[in-house]
Amino acid sequence: MSEIIGKIKLIRDTQVITDKFQKREIVIETNEQYPQTLMFELQGQSCDTIDAYKVGQEVKVHINFRGRMWTNKEGEDKYFNTLVCWRLEPSNAPVGNYDPPKAKAAAKAAEAEDDDDLPFN
Repeated sequence: MSEIIGKIKLIRDTQVITDKFQKREIVIETNEQYPQTLMFELQGQSCDTIDAYKVGQEVKVHINFRGRMWTNKEGEDKYFNTLVCWRLEPSNAPVGNYDPPKAKAAAKAAEAEDDDDLPFN
């Protein structure tokens, strides 16, 4: 697990992939000397958590890294990486707000929802 702090640049609508899986993409620009523009996914029930935030707001994004292999019709193996946001909070939120049992439950839920046949998340 890791975290990134930056400003929200883009919030996309929720995409329903299957009846059991939905995702929502957000783009964050980091506050570094050389800012990075990174896309993250919210998955499942976490999709609505971004509704409490606005473009331009600085947030702390807690992420899990997901990777997978997919074999295309030609038999080539393709590899994909996804940055999954399992928790989102204002960047100035106190450290004491961290709740390990809830964090573990959110991470497990995101992992369970990641189990599909799509070549991407």
